[in-house]
Amino acid sequence: MVTDILTRGGFPAEKMSVDDILFHGEYKRFGVIKFPEGNSELQEIEWTEINDDSTVLYESEVPFLLMLLESEDGHVVEIGTGDDLWRWRVADGMEETTSCFKVEKSFGEIRLTRDVMSFAEEVAMKTQMWRFKWYIAWEMKVDRNDVIKVPADVVELDIKGAKIEAADPEMPAFLIPGGEWGETAVTEIDGKVTEFPCLHAKTSFNFYRKWFRPTQKKYQGTTVSLSNMEPHFCESSSHLGRKEFGTLSHWDMLNIFDFWMWANKQAAKNEGSFVIIPPKGSVAGQLPSMRGLSRKM
Repeated sequence: MVTDILTRGGFPAEKMSVDDILFHGEYKRFGVIKFPEGNSELQEIEWTEINDDSTVLYESEVPFLLMLLESEDGHVVEIGTGDDLWRWRVADGMEETTSCFKVEKSFGEIRLTRDVMSFAEEVAMKTQMWRFKWYIAWEMKVDRNDVIKVPADVVELDIKGAKIEAADPEMPAFLIPGGEWGETAVTEIDGKVTEFPCLHAKTSFNFYRKWFRPTQKKYQGTTVSLSNMEPHFCESSSHLGRKEFGTLSHWDMLNIFDFWMWANKQAAKNEGSFVIIPPKGSVAGQLPSMRGLSRKM
């Protein structure tokens, strides 16, 4: 989802809100993954039971990475903040301006509100296009019961395009360059680079594209799997083409979606398909979004 808000110079405003969402129905659990602190890996999902006394389920000046709602029927809805995390935190750099991200239960319904800017007093907005990205995913109970595993007809490849033997038949590991990643390709936290590639960086995204083009032609009519991939949080502004800013918070969930879609379009030309398998037992493996990428189109 992309929300563009155009403000004209001099337009009076007290706050700016982005896409309030009202959830109808009976929900039994609320889950949230917050901004990571000092690392690029996803934090554990913090689950809260929803009962008749529940009111505020989440409230913070900092947006969540994603939230989950599980219904009484076992269905799960996921709402995630886009890769432009720095935009959702625009109030941090503005005087007398706050933000509020809130999930609350009221009158039997659950409402998500995202006030990205709340001003101490009415202000005259400048002419600007404000862009905010977010996504929604969901999974039915029957699919939640499925164990993620590589399809039986899968061909899994290493970075050189050679077929490999899986140590664990249900969850083989895709061989990534590991220490061979350059600093421009990996996530950066608190000014220090990590071992994890950030798909928001052109270097790493292009690496996977170059890997996939020849392999999908070599193994036509089958499913190619990329295992042990999961989203990561990053602060490197160079990944956004804005190196002069020093740090700009983002994560590569939307880039993983983009690569999955692009790869499946390429594979379809040769009657094949592509899946992404998150690490076994990982937080990512619990998300409707990532679980969806593990299923053939």
